[in-house]
Amino acid sequence: MHTNSYYVEKLLGEGGYGVVARCMNVDTEEVVALKMVREYIDKEDAEREVKSLCKLKQLDADTHNVVKFIEHFEYKGRFCLIFELLDLNLVHYMESRDWRPLDVAEIRPIAQQMLVALEGLQNIGLVHADMKLDNIAFVDLSLSQFFKVKLIDFGCAIEVSELSESNTIQMTGYRAPEVIMGLPLTEAVDMWSLGANLAHIFLGEPLYPDESEYEQLRIMVHFQGQPKDHLLKAGQKARQFFTESHDSSGQGRKSPSVVPLMRNSAASMTFSSSSCCTWIQKKGSPPAQLFATGSLQ
Repeated sequence: MHTNSYYVEKLLGEGGYGVVARCMNVDTEEVVALKMVREYIDKEDAEREVKSLCKLKQLDADTHNVVKFIEHFEYKGRFCLIFELLDLNLVHYMESRDWRPLDVAEIRPIAQQMLVALEGLQNIGLVHADMKLDNIAFVDLSLSQFFKVKLIDFGCAIEVSELSESNTIQMTGYRAPEVIMGLPLTEAVDMWSLGANLAHIFLGEPLYPDESEYEQLRIMVHFQGQPKDHLLKAGQKARQFFTESHDSSGQGRKSPSVVPLMRNSAASMTFSSSSCCTWIQKKGSPPAQLFATGSLQ
């Protein structure tokens, strides 16, 4: 039962899903973040987020670098979620430096902490399904441990066992190719998004365009090459993006459109996001494996 009372100190932000405010627990004087879900949001969606957050409590929030969920309650018919208060997310931080790219030494600790977060989610059978710069937040930029970060916003999280029922997840630009092409989904979709996020802060601009799935896939083909034939045949939506042609021997081929070059080439990256962004990983590279293989050295 909810027994705490909160005093709203400051509105921190708002979006289509709800508003976030800085609040103080009246009894303990603990400063927290309150997320109030908008009244027009379907109750089932709000309850699904609460279910994911309750499952998240199986993890130690500090050890696994995920936001600490404190409690939830209803106020005047609207869901309210209480979290620990964090600092800027990566979008706001990059904006504060005019999107000047981070170097590898700065990116490495962020990558390592997010791999730990994903490993924790994998252990409890949860997929974040919305990894983007907005959802990676610094704990406290004023502290000496400058790049301590956490994964936040589990509003789109889904259990691995329910992925087969999901048609579209993730934001365009960070969306895994198996989602775009209609292939079977696993927790590897989060690994793809992580790689795209790391590339974004390394380049200072998105690695993949976000205007459409078609444009994103064109750039993927440019950097990673064409998907294997068996993937193209298995993809329920592959024919929306690839046309079939035949070579002189009569063999069927899938022919992608010509892909434009980007202004900055990710080929110059000296850390390997390719361990995260590769064509369809059946199980994905386990997050812990990326430490062992030296992919972030």
